[in-house]
Amino acid sequence: MQTTSRTPRKRTGPKPSFDKQDVIHEALKLGLDRFTMSEIANRLGVATSALYRICSTKTLLDFCLEQAAEHFPFSPTGDWHHLVRDYARNTWLICENYPGIENILLTNPRSHRHFKKHLAALVSALITEGFSADEARNIVELVSTITVSIHLAARAYRLAEERVSPVDPVKGVYPESFPLPAHEREESWSHLNDKIDLIIDGLSARRAAAA
Repeated sequence: MQTTSRTPRKRTGPKPSFDKQDVIHEALKLGLDRFTMSEIANRLGVATSALYRICSTKTLLDFCLEQAAEHFPFSPTGDWHHLVRDYARNTWLICENYPGIENILLTNPRSHRHFKKHLAALVSALITEGFSADEARNIVELVSTITVSIHLAARAYRLAEERVSPVDPVKGVYPESFPLPAHEREESWSHLNDKIDLIIDGLSARRAAAA
């Protein structure tokens, strides 16, 4: 009787292990508005189906936003000038530290619920400073929208430069005098700071006129 020889199976080694934080970490590296489950799976060396045992795309985005909210450094102290500036600065820092979050905040209404505690604290602090509830909410909305919008524009420009570097993506398209949005980090922050100054000056003039 002839025996059939079998080719020994290759040892594949231990199965790769990962947890929720590993998935979040990879999503953050890819960008909250750019990650895909398949790309995260490739980076972790696992099947895409394995990720869904931990979370879906929607819940992963929520996990990332929860982490961002936990690290939001805003503290509602100081006068209203300081409150507005501090909130803008720390919103900017969150956008810097969590790439893509600005796009999510502008396009996904559900995303704001993760920052509800911080927004409510700022509104309450502004009311204590003499603003009405409606005024306080409008100030928070205005500062939030301007901050994330400027950061989104700056990030989009930087990404465009990375894709076509070293060629300037808009060189020759606009006249030299055209006011293109700032895109270097320092320039972008200065660009935002000028607008925050205008908001504060306008609010100060309005309060003085009403006094």
